[in-house]
Amino acid sequence: MSTLYRAVTPWIPDRPQTLVVCCSDGRWHAQMSEFVRSEVSDRADLYAVPGGPAVLDAWNSSFDEARVFQQSMRLFAEYHEISGIWLIAHEGCAWYKLKHPHLETQAILDRQTADLRRG
Repeated sequence: MSTLYRAVTPWIPDRPQTLVVCCSDGRWHAQMSEFVRSEVSDRADLYAVPGGPAVLDAWNSSFDEARVFQQSMRLFAEYHEISGIWLIAHEGCAWYKLKHPHLETQAILDRQTADLRRG
């Protein structure tokens, strides 16, 4: 039987007005969370999937990935009163390596940067 966990941080009913789209790679969670709290918002909605912002590019994502992202964005637009969106990528993303195995490390980084600019 598991013990009940009670968070120290109180629940706040007001919805965040900022959305962060980022990669789900757990190696970067602490750094990404630190950046978001420091530079973006104390409380931001989070959409974390492999490749993060790459899902915005139809050439990178599959139809299913794009469809799920579109449905999620509809929910955020309708219920979360989002006024700003931050796209956060990280170096060495396995999703990009999988999608673009023919590209060298610098070319992958260039691709990520171009994708962020298009997002």
